Amino acid sequence: MGFWVRCSFSLLLVLLLQLANVENCECVCDFFEGSWNVDVSYPLYVPATCPFIGREFNCQNNGRPDLTYQKYRWRPQGCELARFDGEDFLKRLKGKSIMFVGDSISRNQWQSLTCMLHAAVPTANYTVTTQDDVSTFAFTDYEVKVMLNRNVYLVDVEREDIGRVLKLDSIEGGKLWKGIDMLIFNTWHWWNRRGPTQPWDYIEVGKQIYKDMDRLDAFEKALTTWGGWVDSNIDPTNTTVFFQGISPSHYNGSEWNEPSAKSCIGQKEPVLGSTYPGSLPPAVAVLKRALSKIKKPVTLLDITTLSLLRKDGHPSIYGLGGRTMDCSHWLLEHFTNVRGSSQLGGCDFFQGSWVYDDTYPLYNTSFCHFIEQQFYCQGNGRPDKVYLKYKWKPNACELPRFNGQDFLRRFNGKKILFVGDSLSLNQWQSLICMLHAAVLHLNFTIQRNGNLSTFTLADYGISVMLSRNAFLVDLVQEKIGRVLMLDSIKNGNAWKGVDMLIFNTWHWWLHKGSKQPWDYIQEGDKIYKEMDRLAAFRKGLITWSKWVDSNVDPTITKGQTQPLSGSVYPGGSMPPVAVVKEVLRNMSTPVALLDENGRPDQMYLKYRWKPHGCNLPRFNGKEFLERLRGKKMMFVGDSLSSNHWQSLICMLHSAVPNSNYTLVHEGLLFTFSVPEYGVSIMFMENGFLVDLEVEKVGQMIKLDSMSTGNLWKGVDILIFNSYHWWNHTGHLKTWDYFQFGDKMSTEMDRMEAYKIALTTWGKWVDSNINFSKTRVFFQGISAVHYI
Repeated sequence: MGFWVRCSFSLLLVLLLQLANVENCECVCDFFEGSWNVDVSYPLYVPATCPFIGREFNCQNNGRPDLTYQKYRWRPQGCELARFDGEDFLKRLKGKSIMFVGDSISRNQWQSLTCMLHAAVPTANYTVTTQDDVSTFAFTDYEVKVMLNRNVYLVDVEREDIGRVLKLDSIEGGKLWKGIDMLIFNTWHWWNRRGPTQPWDYIEVGKQIYKDMDRLDAFEKALTTWGGWVDSNIDPTNTTVFFQGISPSHYNGSEWNEPSAKSCIGQKEPVLGSTYPGSLPPAVAVLKRALSKIKKPVTLLDITTLSLLRKDGHPSIYGLGGRTMDCSHWLLEHFTNVRGSSQLGGCDFFQGSWVYDDTYPLYNTSFCHFIEQQFYCQGNGRPDKVYLKYKWKPNACELPRFNGQDFLRRFNGKKILFVGDSLSLNQWQSLICMLHAAVLHLNFTIQRNGNLSTFTLADYGISVMLSRNAFLVDLVQEKIGRVLMLDSIKNGNAWKGVDMLIFNTWHWWLHKGSKQPWDYIQEGDKIYKEMDRLAAFRKGLITWSKWVDSNVDPTITKGQTQPLSGSVYPGGSMPPVAVVKEVLRNMSTPVALLDENGRPDQMYLKYRWKPHGCNLPRFNGKEFLERLRGKKMMFVGDSLSSNHWQSLICMLHSAVPNSNYTLVHEGLLFTFSVPEYGVSIMFMENGFLVDLEVEKVGQMIKLDSMSTGNLWKGVDILIFNSYHWWNHTGHLKTWDYFQFGDKMSTEMDRMEAYKIALTTWGKWVDSNINFSKTRVFFQGISAVHYI
């Protein structure tokens, strides 16, 4: 899972699990001191196999060519980290909830964790839901919920008459964090945003409104508010609280003794050893100062140094297909093994190094439907893949390999919430991708309600949520503009009742200009136009810490960010692929390999269909939903129907990106619903339309049987498709016998079989469809181009 954002990383959760694994160990180990070492067994999961990873986190599918970066694992200096066991993780957290709270770093953690859990128990039932600001991935079989609360400041950002106000002493969002067993907070990246990307116009501290203030000062005020929330709301006997630490960036090669490097692009290996040449980000001192003032126990996941060593671990140009340079977020595959407690049974998980492991990554990002485009580096054209091969190795111990099924069993019935900025989003996506990869065939739902996204696996009762809150403290809209309120954390209400909270904040504290989401900083009654960002960060963390102390019961809610490393994808490169790659490598003429989703050209996207006698109107998603209000639409068929279904729901989501939705997987039926419009768009996988059943003799296609038709009744629009599967032979063929009437045969003319099946389907339509209520379409035959 990724304890950072873009592409695919995650050491965080393995460390969390290590807390339980080595609690009786008598050794002394600082997990945060160590080095990255090559481990050929890495990565722990293949991101492409996890449907929860945003595209921007999947660098391999975005074109990154090297793979060595996936082969490093962190090794602490004084101990060995046990390999992550996702199934064991689920067993340990059965009935628990984990919540990541923060920005995209927390989202990264959440996604990565869900991916590792899914990879460990790929057949387990799960749901992914989003409600308000919380995304919840739940494994119903284990009753474990992994949640993400997207809350980039932790404190509140509210819209007032003056504009959007970041309220440094307000933390209403903390309501979402209550009742969680484990909370993992994060905030920082968004504190430095300025200009159009700054989500606030003013900062409010107390009753004072500021157009801006020193961002570090605002950050500290927000942390103080958050700390107050912790002290007031957290019961340590029920809730464990973690803070992810400050995630660094790599935009200046001089910091790692490579002055010619202007960014992280082209970096293919970590900084060797356990010492980083450059200095720590100033936010680190602010965070530690804020945490020291919190009365309730909050564990700092001090990952800054081990992250600084991974200059190769950013998406760079492989997050959004070369459109942006990202040296702040992280690749999910990398850090599947890093996060946990700074001292766990004597082993500091955060002191170590990245080591090469050829078995990495733990899941294939291209197979995770939950990863956003900007996190999908391989799909966006990143050509190298070595960065996926690194894992985190603490100096004093060994991190266990992530086991998604075990994770789900341990978290059975629990809720996990990521709260923070885009890093929290990254965590959330990564976690649900890993969980989905572990239980590929289980039912799940994904819901988004406002800023809360929830992935749920009903079979395990697990919800993994994301609450976007980049500062943790409040950002609110006031008359004067957007105000970052360093001593307000009203958002904390959303964090209550979660079993595990994972907070994150930092990146946004440094945003300035068009990227700064606030206009003023408020602390107490004073309004500042600007303040030292580290000072603001410190204040924000203090506010958050107070929220934790006040609202979190450690016996119910854990603040851990348990290190998960997902299970290995059982496939791997097919021999022909290896041959092609070897030949292409030895050619003098450059030939682009269309490998997975890394197609380099984009002209094919620029064509639209134009009939001869008319013009087709441009698709209008909102109008479509209005016309379909209260209706149900179902695609029935093979992968072409799935393609249509996915394309339609993507277009609808892009038309109403802020609308709440649910995505539920139950058996062969997938349902995407937009409650605001009462619309459900469904897909049922049935490549033959007629029944394919398991008999004693084997798999049987029953050409005159259509029992699944019962699922099609009562649908307003039916779109059928069938053909491609009828021509499958060899290992692709999914049946052993044909049955027609009383006759059974191992083979028959495929076109004749196809005709008989369509005749059976036609009779079903004639007998069951009321054309005054249901419209029926057949997609036609999709052509292929092999000759």
